[in-house]
Amino acid sequence: MNYLTLNVLNFEHAQPSLTVYLTKDELPDSIRFSENDCNALNAVIKNDGKLYATLTKQQDDQMAVTRYFDKKLCGEKEIPWSFSFMKRYYTFRLVHHFREMEIPATHNFVSDTDVWIKDKSAYPDCNGYRVFTLRVQFSRPDGQPQLLVAMGDVHSVHTRPVIDPLFSEIPESAIHKVLYQQTIYRYDQLPLQARRHLESVYPCMNFELLQYLKISRPAPDKSNRYLKYSNETEKFRIMDKLKINQYKSSFDAIAHYIENEQKNRLKFGLQGNCRQFWAMPDGKISL
Repeated sequence: MNYLTLNVLNFEHAQPSLTVYLTKDELPDSIRFSENDCNALNAVIKNDGKLYATLTKQQDDQMAVTRYFDKKLCGEKEIPWSFSFMKRYYTFRLVHHFREMEIPATHNFVSDTDVWIKDKSAYPDCNGYRVFTLRVQFSRPDGQPQLLVAMGDVHSVHTRPVIDPLFSEIPESAIHKVLYQQTIYRYDQLPLQARRHLESVYPCMNFELLQYLKISRPAPDKSNRYLKYSNETEKFRIMDKLKINQYKSSFDAIAHYIENEQKNRLKFGLQGNCRQFWAMPDGKISL
């Protein structure tokens, strides 16, 4: 029987501790603490359950807090950053890491990272993007940080902006999500900057929009989904255009992931005459 193992990559914290700056206001590029973290930080700064962190000081009254990632490094009265905050921190870094490379990336509804990698669209006048989900997690009970990669479907984005005459007679409710400057937004929740530049806002295709545009959907793909999963994950792994090596300070993880082809590999599936597949390496790397 073929077997499937998760594409999990162990990584190590790049530095033993992290300093953040607390604020009660949601600022640009801020990370929101969970309710439990807010309660734990109440002794440091009084809050009503809403507290944010920035990686640089943006306001004069922001208080700096430094904590270790690993509990083993803490003194008798010190506490480390919670797993909840570490997940939010690394997820924040992932999203910004890919956007810096002009690759669309966004948080999904379960707060993981969706990375949109260029692929072939099944529809005319559309750009295709294969969506990969990256999840930061921590193994139990040792708290080993891990990065999990899962392949998703191909999403299509029309090459014409939402203000093009093509969409003039289509109700706005038919446009659900849009792409603007490497970020995916709900169309009814566009930020002010995007609303001012609708010529750069492109609609993501959905069934309703396809019907209005009279575009036929292709026949469903009935090929072996495990083979596709393996092939697409491998393509993601070796993609030269990611140029991860240029970003040593943020995600050496994926640089090692690309380079260590023989040393650290994780079995995808192996059975009889079935050829062997490999996905992510299972190696310790620095994040």
